Amino acid sequence: MNEPALAITATVPARAALAGNPSDGYGGAVFGVSVPAYDATVQLDSLDQCYVLVDAQSGRATYQRWADLEKALTSATARSPHCLLLGVLAEIAGRNGTDPPFRISATTTIPTPRNRRRAPGSGGSGIQPTDAAFAAGDDVRHGSATDATFDTRTAILDLGRGHVEMIEAARAAGAHANFTGSGGSVVVLAPSADVEAAARQSLNSLGCMIVSIETASPDDKSGAG
Repeated sequence: MNEPALAITATVPARAALAGNPSDGYGGAVFGVSVPAYDATVQLDSLDQCYVLVDAQSGRATYQRWADLEKALTSATARSPHCLLLGVLAEIAGRNGTDPPFRISATTTIPTPRNRRRAPGSGGSGIQPTDAAFAAGDDVRHGSATDATFDTRTAILDLGRGHVEMIEAARAAGAHANFTGSGGSVVVLAPSADVEAAARQSLNSLGCMIVSIETASPDDKSGAG
């Protein structure tokens, strides 16, 4: 009698990128740091029949035949359910061809609207002060963490002057600010209406387009955005 195949499990720590990504002016380089307080795990199990994909965001999907899964692989986009798992499987399929039936599942402790309550609440992560402050509605801690993140980045890297000017304009008005990614746009946290008005005026003078964002708790049923 053949013994059942052992499950293959891989776990990696979360990563926070200080600068760079595959599509911007950094040429595909990413300067990142690991965040050991959070992690992601993928497990692969063999099955007798069908192909099963499971993750926290998209739930469970079952494909009875390889041809059905292959169709999903070739048509997947960044907005497709299980898009990350499908991307990994497409890479594997490109090397190995048809695979025998399996189940692949992905779990993570990285905070999301679904698992935020289960995320670790303390530790050495640079993400945690921001996440905890945001969840608690603490604008003071949130603002300090926002500024500290940008200050860390600018202490390490030579950032584009035009991008830094947006941060400086918002801060000069009394707001907190940070890049949304690697530059080109910023997110601004204003502690009062007067500061918001001053920051808007400063950023408008630089030619910036401003989009207002209203936040709400995931449990808020009022429809606020």
